[in-house]
Amino acid sequence: MPFTGLPGPFFGFALIGLAVWLAIWRWLPDDAPPVAVVGPSAEAHIAGRLPVGDAPSGVGSAGGLLWVANSGDDTVAEVDESTNKVVRIFRVAGGPNDVLVNDGFAWVATARGDVVAIDSETGSRHTWPSTFSPGSHLDLASAGDGGLWVAEGSGRLWRLRIGAKDEAFEYPLPFDDLSDVASDGDDVWAYDRARGEVVQLESGGRG
Repeated sequence: MPFTGLPGPFFGFALIGLAVWLAIWRWLPDDAPPVAVVGPSAEAHIAGRLPVGDAPSGVGSAGGLLWVANSGDDTVAEVDESTNKVVRIFRVAGGPNDVLVNDGFAWVATARGDVVAIDSETGSRHTWPSTFSPGSHLDLASAGDGGLWVAEGSGRLWRLRIGAKDEAFEYPLPFDDLSDVASDGDDVWAYDRARGEVVQLESGGRG
């Protein structure tokens, strides 16, 4: 299925029903905001555009809400998918560049090495400041228990949990360059780019 008329380059996407939201990081004219929804058809096309902030670089969705991390102005925009309108803007310092929505929280990773969990109902936040290596790419995946897996490009793998005391646990495993992480809620797979290996951890990561 070819995509036509898309300005690119793309720095994130989210699948919502039969539509796809694209985060497009590029200098665009005022009448061409940098987040687009692509509608389903034999020849996919832009069905709408939505201004959300400066340099959107990550998108995630759940429960009728779209979340967009804007690395250029240190904000995260919450969008009502039924109206395609921004309903709230959250300030997240440090260059937010990725977002994952899981169990009522929008988890946001920043270039500074922070992870912030925003409660989608109350707007309250849980923050793990400077836990991760500054400048290291962070990849996020649901841990299946309301928590989060975080893979660092520096080779460190973490699991975060929200509770009476927010926790961050590092798994001391011999990775060199983690570039991606995925989980089905029980097992987790981490891609070590330097070694060209995908490593599977069993029983919630204890394996």
